[in-house]
Amino acid sequence: MKKSTIGWLLGLQLITSISMAMVFSLAPAVTARYGIDPAYATYLNLGFVGAGLLSPLFGVWADHQGTKKVLLLGLFWFSLSHMFTGYAPTAMTYVVGRMSIGLGYYAVYGLIVSYLSKSVDHTHMGSVSAGLKLAFALGVTIAPILSGLMVEWIGFEGLYVSLGGVSLIIGLNLLSAPNSGHDPEERFSWDQLRSLLKDPAVRRYLLLALGVGLPGVSFFNYFSVFLAQSGYTQIAISNAYTWAGLGAIMSAFVILWMSQRWGMTRLLSISLLASALVILPMLSLNPGWIIALSILFSLAYDTTVGLAFPVLAMRFRKASGSVIMLMTLINAVYGLIINLSGPFLYQAFGFRVLLGLACFGAVSGWLALRQAVKGV
Repeated sequence: MKKSTIGWLLGLQLITSISMAMVFSLAPAVTARYGIDPAYATYLNLGFVGAGLLSPLFGVWADHQGTKKVLLLGLFWFSLSHMFTGYAPTAMTYVVGRMSIGLGYYAVYGLIVSYLSKSVDHTHMGSVSAGLKLAFALGVTIAPILSGLMVEWIGFEGLYVSLGGVSLIIGLNLLSAPNSGHDPEERFSWDQLRSLLKDPAVRRYLLLALGVGLPGVSFFNYFSVFLAQSGYTQIAISNAYTWAGLGAIMSAFVILWMSQRWGMTRLLSISLLASALVILPMLSLNPGWIIALSILFSLAYDTTVGLAFPVLAMRFRKASGSVIMLMTLINAVYGLIINLSGPFLYQAFGFRVLLGLACFGAVSGWLALRQAVKGV
């Protein structure tokens, strides 16, 4: 594979992560634009999260018709959806626009890994996974500052149009990328999908979603709420998230250095267990301890997220798009459940119950991986 193709895919990973993450910091601007109560800002992004429920369709389609084709279609949809959303006149059309962006996002996010797993020599997948993780972490880290500055300089419309334009440029450059490296006659069929869903090994690996989706959404969605109720200022809270973001960046280098020595599956198992162990002292609800440990939690958790899709792609190479998108579906379900029930859980039981859910998810994912490896 040409290095330029990998470079464009890393750029695409960066853009998708910025688009996904910027909405949290832009909540005040969005609610002011549409004249709604800031307390309901979370609901403006439910369409984006809900779009993940359709992700398995993209995976099966990609395995059946070719990963590059579906990846590019998703990318062009992602680009056009940004341009539509930037000019959304009402809150409802903004929700529809974010849902449309979500469809493109989920079509692209998992298929980047699937495409690379079918096109890159597996001895290099550890390095490629590290690059993807670094691009994602950088996007999440710079999204709040970048989106805020762009809204100030070129306006709300300019921000979305710019992201759509950059995505379009990447898509045009990927038109000449090689097709994924499997024989068209060996493409995945719908009958094979039904057999895949009955495979005990697939079901065990899909339980990894407990460790991939649940800890992050349980912790990071309510970390800021907990700090605010503990008397921290907005600046201090933003700094705490930046501190945690350093762990996400460091996870890319952990994947790069350690996946070759230990193997991706073993490193994934260690990161899952480490995520759970770091959460345990947080249950004391000492804000200082939680802030200090957040960088370690982010390091362990983002190592988990960075390795889960490549491990699935390596294990189920022919059906990698379908399996990855099935996990994406499960993660989207977790995201919807926590977004809908989290406020009630937090009000009734406090931050400790969300931390407990995060720990439960990490331990469950670790146990599922151990069972999956034993079953191979």
